[in-house]
Amino acid sequence: MRRGVWVGLLLATLLAVGAWAQCDCGADVRPSCYQSFWTTEVIGISLVVPGEFFWVYNTTTPPRILGWRVETWEGLVVRAEFFDDGPYPLWHDLEWDLTDWGGAIVAPGFYRLIVETTNAGDVSTPVQIVERCRTCCGCQCWSAYPVKCSRPCPTPCGEPFLDLSVLETRSCGGLTFSLHFQFDCSAP
Repeated sequence: MRRGVWVGLLLATLLAVGAWAQCDCGADVRPSCYQSFWTTEVIGISLVVPGEFFWVYNTTTPPRILGWRVETWEGLVVRAEFFDDGPYPLWHDLEWDLTDWGGAIVAPGFYRLIVETTNAGDVSTPVQIVERCRTCCGCQCWSAYPVKCSRPCPTPCGEPFLDLSVLETRSCGGLTFSLHFQFDCSAP
């Protein structure tokens, strides 16, 4: 009886390790700071230039946006947008719908968002994309349900930085229903 329990436990452990290896969880390489987003969210990107920028760089000209790109943590560019009609002003908001060059949602993992500017160089910030629409039987590397935790990056003094926000949230099934009500209140 005891031998059967030990053999069953050993077999279950081997199957669990084999299944975990199939998931390709790999080593836990993560940046020291990042902001997390679900795969169903659209990211709003704003370039923020603090007042100290003009003193640090000894300039009176604010940076203008040439374009933006997204790289995997290994440096592979998965999406880029550049403006043919010249640089855009500082207050121009950008958005990334988490798609790659082909229009497919990128895989969960760590990415680098980079905004290219005229006189401030490349301004970047790390982001983590977390799977939101997982089936109950998919690979589950470290937890039963994915967790979205951010580790905010410190704001650099005098340096431009990116402010990220959620612009929109899509549904997992691809269907979205919106209800709009309009009330007309008029005096009798």
